[in-house]
Amino acid sequence: MEYPSRLADIDVLQEKIKGHRSLGAEELRQLKEYYRIDSEQAGRYRNRNVIITGTDYLPPTPAEIPGYMAAFFADVPALRQQHPVVYAALLHLKLVTIHPFVDGNGRTARLLMNLVLLRSGYPITIIPPALRGDYTAALRESNRGHDELFVNFMTCCVWESQREYLRLLTGLDRK
Repeated sequence: MEYPSRLADIDVLQEKIKGHRSLGAEELRQLKEYYRIDSEQAGRYRNRNVIITGTDYLPPTPAEIPGYMAAFFADVPALRQQHPVVYAALLHLKLVTIHPFVDGNGRTARLLMNLVLLRSGYPITIIPPALRGDYTAALRESNRGHDELFVNFMTCCVWESQREYLRLLTGLDRK
């Protein structure tokens, strides 16, 4: 299985930034199709139950996904009224909670989050591998109805990414 590189992710996001600004099902499916993990399922909602490794969370059944995704997109205008970092974090959280695809939900959620951040003038934000445990713990808490930990976690990741960019720019000024 071959995954696109992080640099290719940046290229896709840069192209999306130039495009339209509305977030809808078609744009999400295009982001998901980008990964082409399973060419028959890419960009389609899953038609079978899945288990999320490392958690006891059970995502919605395939029959429930269309309703959850309709609610997801209906919530976008209200979520967009929040601070851009909170908006991006909540989109990420809601998408991985619904887990609409057979595979690639986390990657698609991170790509979506970064699309929103870039459109709002923020840098691309990564979740460092060293913080993977904190990330999954924050997701577990949100599955229990406490989204604040996840939003705070993602806010810290955005802040750290900004600091790294500023360090890089400061270093370039000195040369």
